[in-house]
Amino acid sequence: MSISWSRPLPHSAFVTASFSGRAVLPGFAEAGFFTMAAKRLFDLTAALCLLAASMPLMLAAALLIKLEDGGPVLFRQARVGKLGSVFTIYKLRSMTVDAETRQGVLERQNEMDGPVFKIGDDPRVTRVGYFLRLWNVDELPQLVNVLRGQMSMVGPRPMSLRDFSRFQADWAMRRFAVKPGLTCLWQITPGRNAMRFKEWMELDLRYIDTRSFLGDLLICLKTAPVCLSLRRPRAPQPTPAIPVESPESCRECA
Repeated sequence: MSISWSRPLPHSAFVTASFSGRAVLPGFAEAGFFTMAAKRLFDLTAALCLLAASMPLMLAAALLIKLEDGGPVLFRQARVGKLGSVFTIYKLRSMTVDAETRQGVLERQNEMDGPVFKIGDDPRVTRVGYFLRLWNVDELPQLVNVLRGQMSMVGPRPMSLRDFSRFQADWAMRRFAVKPGLTCLWQITPGRNAMRFKEWMELDLRYIDTRSFLGDLLICLKTAPVCLSLRRPRAPQPTPAIPVESPESCRECA
């Protein structure tokens, strides 16, 4: 399989090197032309419709974010995409402006095994951000990533550079053989935040091995009630900002 790399972003050279060294994707077969064309058409149609429908909501959220602390509305972060390409992901900012510089201090509170970092009571989440995350409104700007062809509506969630640098599961490298997605099997699985990293990767591989147009449509339909559910996350407990020398990625990574 030939690999074509997109233009690398700053600090992404190690991704190219790491992925090149582990780029064998055993058992993966690219889907047929018509299947991929149908998936891309679905991505474009769904992203355009959702972007138009959610624009008033995103504008209102942007105003609240700006009024709360005066910081930037969008959160941008480099992520690893298909075949190791690196792109910039977009989210509505749900954390404090200094969230990434505080990452190192919180590492010991990580509640996930494997390379991923997540904590339930993340003190960096803002008051507005708490409600944005409640219904996944912060994820809506990623529809632009879908339109640009960097992501798909359905696929494994894109991994941050920080997490990829710690990724040791060679058996799961096939998750990078397809475009990352806005939603996935993990997203619609009950108790996903309590899931072990190995189980998460197994879900990604199951999606890749069984993916289809109808399957993508079903996952999207199941995602809506999950996002609109009234299951509330634990409220963040504010703590003073503590700068560190080496900023790492934050909870925005998932």
